[in-house]
Order: sequence, then structure tokens, then C-alpha cells
Amino acid sequence: MKNKIIIAALFFLLTFPVAAQVFEKTKSETRYFPAPKGCTLNLTNKYGDIQVIPVSGDSVKFVVEVKVSNKKEADAEKKLDAISVNYTSSPFLVSATTVFRDSPGQWQAELNDLAKSVFNPTNRAEINYYVYVPSYINLKIDNKYGNIFINDTEGQVDISLSNGDLKAGIITSDASLRLSFVKASINTLKNLTADLSYSELTLKKAGNVRMNSRSSKAWITSIQKLDLESRNDKIAIDTAQSISGKTSFSGLTVSLIKDDILLSSTYGDINISEVPPSFKFINLNTEFTDVILIFHKDVFCKVFADYRKSKLNYTPGMGEFEIQVTDAEKQQNNLSGKIGTGENPSSSVQINSLSGSLTLLKR
Repeated sequence: MKNKIIIAALFFLLTFPVAAQVFEKTKSETRYFPAPKGCTLNLTNKYGDIQVIPVSGDSVKFVVEVKVSNKKEADAEKKLDAISVNYTSSPFLVSATTVFRDSPGQWQAELNDLAKSVFNPTNRAEINYYVYVPSYINLKIDNKYGNIFINDTEGQVDISLSNGDLKAGIITSDASLRLSFVKASINTLKNLTADLSYSELTLKKAGNVRMNSRSSKAWITSIQKLDLESRNDKIAIDTAQSISGKTSFSGLTVSLIKDDILLSSTYGDINISEVPPSFKFINLNTEFTDVILIFHKDVFCKVFADYRKSKLNYTPGMGEFEIQVTDAEKQQNNLSGKIGTGENPSSSVQINSLSGSLTLLKR
């Protein structure tokens, strides 16, 4: 029995060798630069986090921490020496760029794979920035394989981020985001231009937003105006003043639309949970899309729907409708009339639907 145990133990040791020693090397540096009003911070990095911290004063402070690990101590030291930061400064621009002095091919082969650079402790590089800035400074940040954290800021914000997280507080100026494989959470911003790819965006409050998104998800609490170009997305909005744009293979859910919608959709669904009495117009052109519009009980508006090969449902008694068959062979019909009761309605609903469903409800 003891011989069997010894043999089994030897087999285990031969099959699963003891993990090799990992050598970790670190270095850090601190730099200061003047940053008067109107100045922009330009920061470019890979394989690490960037944290922007507002402080009083009129200068920028960089604290950069570099960490490299490798199975060979000499290789760890070599890679640590090969990483540096290039700084430039002028009255209008403070710039910091992470530089890899080894041949690009070597770094590309060893570090561009996320699994190697982040999850493999035997061959890892990490460059983290802590940047202390006046709240008025403009921010232009490009980061790959890392996270970005921004507290409240007053300057304009321009961010490119891939394979990481973005967290931001209150941004009182305009912002531009280009996100790929990113999970982003933002409290409040003035106006936003966003390009999302395979990402998630959670936004509490914004003014005007222009969003071009692919295979992404967005949750927005309150927004003034949304201009949308969407493909294969899931978008949920609590309250919006105005929505326009195009969607394809996307789902759009809006709890409350205050003013108007002008939207084209193919192969998707549109669900508006409440259309209030004060709304102005709804104009939808849809193909292979399911549409649900729920009107407040006091809504009074004109309605016209041209639908072909589409299923129509509506609440009995919600208005005065006339339905006509315009082309029986093409299964084309139209609905015209009014929702609610009154005289001279100022609001209108116009829908063109092909091969989908249209549901009009009132509550």
C-alpha cells in the first residue's frame, strides 16, 4: 500500500511540476508640469490603469508606477528598463505617453494578448498612472487593456478605451467616447458623442447624445436628445425628451418619451411605455419590427398607420379609427383617425410598418 502511495506521489510530481519562480520588478516616478486654464492633458497608455484626481492649483502631477514580472530575473529587469514615459509640456498641452523601447514585434508578441498581459503572472507588464489635475483641465486619454477612473471634472473629456472599465463622476462639459469591449459607468455629463463596440454604458443624466453603437448595451436614466445609429444593441431609457435615428437588429425600450420620436428600424423592437398628453409627434418607419406604444389616458392626437403584412392591435374604444384595405394582394392596410377625444389635435402619430407588429394601447 505504501509503495502505491509513493508511486502515485512521484507520478503527480512528474505530471504537475512545481510552479516556476516568478521575478517581479517595479519602479515609479513623479513629475510636475504647469497647467494654466485652457490647457489639455493628453495621456496615452497600455496595460494599466489611469486614475484622474482633481486638486486645487494650476499644475499637473504624474505618479507613474511600473511593474513587470517574468520567470527570468534578467528578462524582468530588461523589460522594466524598456518601459518609460515620454513627457512634453507647453502652455496649452501637457502630454504623457508610455513608450516601449524594445522592438514593437517583441512587445506585440508577448503583451498584446490580454490573457498574457493581465492574467499570466509569469509574463506581465503593468503601467499605472495617478494624475492630479486642476478641475478645469481638458482631458484626452487613450488607454488599452486597462481601466480609467475620473472624478468630477469641468473640462472637456475625450476618451478612447479598449478592454477595460470606465468610471466617471460629473462631467460638466462635453465628452467624446470611443469604447471597445468596455464596461462604462458615468454619473452626469453635458453633451456626449459616443462610439460603442461590444460595450456596456450606464449613464444617469445627459443633455444631447449622439451614439453610434454595435453589439452593445446602454442604460440611460435621463436624457434630453438622443441621435442614434444602432446595430444589434439593447438600449433602455427611463426618460427622454427627443429620440431620432436608425436601428437594426436592436431593441429600444423607453419608459417615458416627452416630446418626439423620429426613428427607422429593421429587425428589432420598439417599446414606449408612456406617451404623455404633451408629446409633439411620433414618426416610425419599421421593417420586421415589433412596436408597442402606450398612451396616457389623456392623450389626444391624430394617428395614421400604413401597415403591410403586419399585425395590428389596439385598445378598444381608445379613439375613432377608420381601417381601409389599400391592397389586398399585398396585405396592405391603413389606419387613420384620432386617439382620445377633443377638437383640433396638435400632436400626431405616423407609422409605416412592414412585416412586423403594431400595438397601440391606452391607460
